Amino acid sequence: MAGFASAPYNSISPHKSLQRSLYRNLEMASKLYKISPASLKYLETPELWKIIESDGELAPHANHIVQQRFMDNNIYTVPSAEAFKNLTDHSSDPIDDIIRYDRVKTLKCLVDAGLNLQHYSRSGWMLLGLALATKTDRISRYLIDASFPKDICGRIGALNDCEDGTFLSVAATWDAFVHGASGETAWHAAAECATDLEFPRWIGVQAPETINERTVHDARARYSQMKAIIVGGGIAGLAAAIGLRRADHRVQIFERSSFLREVGAAIHVQPNASRILSDWDFDPKRARFVTGLRTMVVPGTSLTSNVGVDCSHFVETYGAPWYLAHRVDLHTELRRLATTPDGPGFPVETILRSEVVGFDAENGSVTLTDGSVHQADLVVAADGVHTTAIHQVIGHATPAVATGSAAFRFLIPTEDIQGDPETAHLLEDGLMRIYVAEGVRRLIWYSCADNTVENFVGIHLYEHGDGQKEDWNLSADVSDVLAQYHDFHPTLLRIIKKATSIKRWPLLYRDPIPTWSRGRLVLIGDAAHPMLPHQGQGGAQAIEDGGALGEIFARMPDHPTLDEIRDRLALFEKVRVHRASVVTIFSNAGQDQGWKIKERAQQYMPAGAKIPSSPLEFMEHNFRCDVLEESRRQLESYLSGR
Repeated sequence: MAGFASAPYNSISPHKSLQRSLYRNLEMASKLYKISPASLKYLETPELWKIIESDGELAPHANHIVQQRFMDNNIYTVPSAEAFKNLTDHSSDPIDDIIRYDRVKTLKCLVDAGLNLQHYSRSGWMLLGLALATKTDRISRYLIDASFPKDICGRIGALNDCEDGTFLSVAATWDAFVHGASGETAWHAAAECATDLEFPRWIGVQAPETINERTVHDARARYSQMKAIIVGGGIAGLAAAIGLRRADHRVQIFERSSFLREVGAAIHVQPNASRILSDWDFDPKRARFVTGLRTMVVPGTSLTSNVGVDCSHFVETYGAPWYLAHRVDLHTELRRLATTPDGPGFPVETILRSEVVGFDAENGSVTLTDGSVHQADLVVAADGVHTTAIHQVIGHATPAVATGSAAFRFLIPTEDIQGDPETAHLLEDGLMRIYVAEGVRRLIWYSCADNTVENFVGIHLYEHGDGQKEDWNLSADVSDVLAQYHDFHPTLLRIIKKATSIKRWPLLYRDPIPTWSRGRLVLIGDAAHPMLPHQGQGGAQAIEDGGALGEIFARMPDHPTLDEIRDRLALFEKVRVHRASVVTIFSNAGQDQGWKIKERAQQYMPAGAKIPSSPLEFMEHNFRCDVLEESRRQLESYLSGR
C-alpha cells in the first residue's frame, strides 16, 4: 500500500489491519478516511484500479487519473477505458516498451480496444521501424500486416517507381523522421547494411541534393553518437538525461518503479538551479512554481520579532529567480523535457520496472534483476544515497549514518488555512518562514503548487534511526509533531493540527568522497553527495550535476573511446566535486550557524576564500555559481589544448 502512504491529504494509518481493510473495500475506506478526489493522484496505479473496480463515487476520478498517466507515458491516441480492462496486468507501459519487449498480446489488446495504428506516428511506420530495429519478430510481423508499405516509403520521397519497403528501408525511414532529416540520415542508415543496396540508391535518386560529402559526414555523426544509461529516474536522473539529450546523445533511463514519478513534498529551486532550467526552456508556469520573494527567521514560541531577507531582487542580482515547488510538479516538467519528441536531440527512453543490481565501471554496463546486461559508453548512477555503484567507484562501502535528527514533512491545502480566521492572516505569497527554537528544532513553512498547498518541514531530534534508511514510508502522527513543538505559539499549533498525513524523514549524512567516477561510470545526485536540508540545496546540486554533464559531454568525437570518456569525466569532477562537497558541508548547518562548519569547509574552498557565516553570505556563495558557464569554459580549454 505504498501509494496510500504517499497521499498527502488523507489520514490513513500505516497499521496492517487497516491495510487489509483497504484491500477488502477501498471505497468504504475512502469514505471513512477522507480520501478526496484531489489526493487520488498520489496513489500508485494498482491502488487506483481497486478504486475503479469498486465502481463507487471515486471510480470516475481514479479512471481519469489512470488514463492521464497512460497518456503521459504513451505518445499516441489513447483508447477508451476498456483498453486497460482488457489487459491482465492493467499495463501502463509506454508504447516503446510494449514494442521493444515484443509484447504482442498487449498491443493486440490495445488495438482491439480502439487504438488506431494508422492514425499514430505517420500511419504506424515509426512503430514498425522501432520493432524492426529492435528485432522483435512477433510485433514486426503484426505491424507489417497492419501497415501500408507504399505509404511508409512515400514519407521521404515520391511514391512513383518505389517498390514496397524492405525491413531496412522502413527502419531507416523511421530514423529519418525521428532525427528531422530530409533523407541523408536514412541514406546513411541504409548504406550501413549491404543487404539492402537498392534503398540508398533510391534515396539518392529521390533527393540527390541531400547526398554530398558534407551530408554524409553529418549523417555518419548522427549515427555514431554516444549512448548513455542513467540508473534512476528522479530529479538527478532526469536532469542528467536532459543535459545529455541536449548534447545530442542517446539516453536510456532504467527506473526500478512501475511509474516514473517523484514522491515527497516541496523543494527549493534556487537561482543556481533555476538558471539551468531556464537554459533548458523549462516552463515554471506549467510546473506551478511559486516565486520566492522573502524569507523570515521567527522565534517559534512568541512570534514577536523577526529578521528577514528580501529575495525579490534575485533575478537582478543573480540572473535567475528563486522558486518554491512541489517535487511532483518539478519532476513532471523535467520528465516532459526529457521525453518529448519536440525537444532537441533524441527523446530519452525510459524503461520502467527495471531494477539495476550490478554495475561494471570499466565495461560500462549494468545488470538487471532478470540477469540481462545492458551496455553504454557512459553509465550514470543517479539512484540515491544507498547506491551500490559507489563500491565500483571507490572500492568500499560508505554507508550513510544517522545524524540524530529527523524531519517531519507534511502538506496542508492552502484553503484550510485561508478558511480559518485565526490562521488566515499568516498567509503571504512568496514568503518562506523559518520558526526557530533552542537546539536543532526548526519549523519551515512555504507555499507551492500555485499557492494551493502549504509545505511544512519540522526538523527535530530523533535518536531512533538505524542510519540505513531514508525514505517516505515512515509515517508519523500529528501528536508526534505537537509533542516536538509543544512550546510553539498556539497559532502554529493550530495549523499543525490541520495536517492529515505526516512523514518522518530520518536525516542521514555521508562525508564527501574524493572522486565520483571510474572508467565509464559516474555518480551524481544523492548517490554522489547526499546532503542535509539546512541549505535547501539538495535538488539544486542534482540539477547542477545534470547541467554540467550535458556541457562537458558536448562536441564528442565519433565512437568515443574509454580514454575520451575518462577525460570528460575528469573535467566533470573538476567542475563539480569541490563545489558539491563544500555545499554538502554547508548543509550540516543552518544559514545562521556558519561557525559549525568553518574548519571542514575550508579544505574545499579556494585559498583565502571567506567561509559564509550569515544568510546573505551563504546565498551569495550558493546562488552566484553558474555551472553551465564554468563547464563550457573547462571544455573549451580542454579541446583547445589537445
